[in-house]
Amino acid sequence: MNSTEDQLSLLSRTIATHAREVAGREWTDEHRPVLVAVLTAAGLGDLDGAMLTLQGKDAPMKSRPVAADLTAPEALLIAETQPQKFALSSLLHTDQFTKSAKVVMIAPYRMNRIPIIFIHGLADSPVTWVPMINGLNASPEIRRKYQIWVFRYPSGLPYTLSSALCRRYLAAIYQKYPNTPKAVLIGHSMGGLVADMMIRDSAGNQYCDDVLGKPLDQFQIEPDQLRIVKESLIFKASIRLTKALTLASNPIGRLGSMLVHLPANLVAIGPGLVEKAAATNGKKVVGRFPNSIDTLRPQARSVVAMNRLPIASSITYYSIIGDRGGNNSPNSSDGVVAYRSSHLEGSRSEKIVPYWHSYVHRSPEGIAEVERILLNP
Repeated sequence: MNSTEDQLSLLSRTIATHAREVAGREWTDEHRPVLVAVLTAAGLGDLDGAMLTLQGKDAPMKSRPVAADLTAPEALLIAETQPQKFALSSLLHTDQFTKSAKVVMIAPYRMNRIPIIFIHGLADSPVTWVPMINGLNASPEIRRKYQIWVFRYPSGLPYTLSSALCRRYLAAIYQKYPNTPKAVLIGHSMGGLVADMMIRDSAGNQYCDDVLGKPLDQFQIEPDQLRIVKESLIFKASIRLTKALTLASNPIGRLGSMLVHLPANLVAIGPGLVEKAAATNGKKVVGRFPNSIDTLRPQARSVVAMNRLPIASSITYYSIIGDRGGNNSPNSSDGVVAYRSSHLEGSRSEKIVPYWHSYVHRSPEGIAEVERILLNP
């Protein structure tokens, strides 16, 4: 068994098999059970329309619809794996958590259902999405139409690389399940930047050149290091997406950058970039390989250059922005990110909710707005 999901699936099949055996067994009067109950459903995790059939000792069969506690699987998974411990540790000790990055299905794969991929922010983990997931799962229409995945990653990585990893893992899933409908990305805080990068095109080498200050072929970098830089800075908008939602997203400034420990293979790229990279005015572009906090500064070259990149016309995007009570947009802020940073020109819709940065995606208004967007093409 490789996961809790596999264990639950096996348990469900075992119980169902045993129940069928009990229901069909020839019983003597002495050992006949007083009541036999058999639960039938479309599949594990899909209890809409599930029926409980009761067979009494001397009574005819009766079938009744059943209710389900859809929050229990997430609660069990959190209790057993404690992913919240991943949040701060993966920021400060990114070098120890790089291999933990992955796109995770929180329930067994469901054919023909649209994936919603939640992306957490800085010093956070997928646990941050539990209120949103529970709120959306309360809607039968959402359950019938969508399946929920999360992208977990060590948030000390520069968001350009995190976005590259998400593209890579998403491509692997679609290769395994090629008939999967196009997905919806939902990112909070830095996760919104990861999502934003996935709906933009680097315009060939233009973004890379803008970030580094000169063409990449003028740098002397080892082949394996060159691959990382290319994957992070030269990219196409994902063809596997149909919508993107950003909540309380965009640059937040620089704080505690030197506390973040990057993997050795990324640190090793730094000297090669430092030696050659220079802006048009001759100033050095980088002093070392940047981490996530370096790339979150509003004036960071990665941010400035990204905002010039085109968003794919095939992808519809939306924004939900926090206002901690001032109600004075466009001069408002969620306490961390200013309205002007979160605002995206061309958004299909923009919703302002009266909450602090960390609660925008957990707020009733934020959850209701996401549900509205998902159910209204």
